[in-house]
Amino acid sequence: MAKHQLDQLTENQISKYKSEIAAFSNSGQYKKAYQLVQKLNQKYPAILHFEYLEAVFAAEDPRGLSEIELNRRYKIASQKLLKLTRKLRGSDPLLAKSVRNEYYWFSKQPYKQYRLGVEMVKKGIHKSYYSQGVGSCELSYNYALKGHAKSAYKWARISIQSWKKYFKIVPNWYNSYLFFAKANGILGNEKEMMKALKTASKISKMPLTDDIFAEIVEQVQKARKYLQR
Repeated sequence: MAKHQLDQLTENQISKYKSEIAAFSNSGQYKKAYQLVQKLNQKYPAILHFEYLEAVFAAEDPRGLSEIELNRRYKIASQKLLKLTRKLRGSDPLLAKSVRNEYYWFSKQPYKQYRLGVEMVKKGIHKSYYSQGVGSCELSYNYALKGHAKSAYKWARISIQSWKKYFKIVPNWYNSYLFFAKANGILGNEKEMMKALKTASKISKMPLTDDIFAEIVEQVQKARKYLQR
C-alpha cells in the first residue's frame, strides 16, 4: 500500500474496518455495510479497497427492489468496478482479483467469473473456489431457464464440487451456502438445498423466512419448471 495511504490509516486500522464490514455482510446487514464504506471512502479516497466496497454494497442487497431498479444498480456497480480495474493495473493483485470477481458478477458474466476462479486457484489463491462456485451456479441457472437440461446439470455439479472445496477453507460465509443451495435445487436435491439454506440462516442469524432465502427457492422453482418442460 502506498505511503500516503498509510499516513491516513494504519494497516491494522484498515484490517479492523474490513472485519467490521465483513461482519455486517455476513449477517445480511448490507445497508449498515454500505453506510460505513460510504463514510470511509469519502474520508480516505486514496484507499482503493474502500472505493471497491462502496461500489459493491451500493448494489448488494436485492430486498425490496424492483427488477428495473436492481438492474440499474448492477449497471452502476459494474461501471464503477470496471474503472477501478483500470486503476489497479500492475498493483495490488489480490484486490484486483476481488474487483474482477465482483465486476463479472454485477455485469452478469458468469463464465468469466468461473474462469477467474480457475485462474486464481491455479495461482494458489484457493479462496477463489468462491468465484468458481458462483460463476458455475449462475451458468447452470441460465441454461436451466433456456431449458438446456444437460448443460444446466453439468454446471450445477461443477458448482457443488467448487463449493465443497471452498467450505474446507471458509466454512462460515453465509452467502456461499445460497449458491450451494441453488445448485442443489437445480439438480432436484431439495433436501440438500434446504439444509444449505438452514446453514446460511444459522450463520447469518437471519430467519429462514427472509427474502434472501425466499429468492433462492423461487429461482430454483423457476429453473425446475423450465427443465421439466
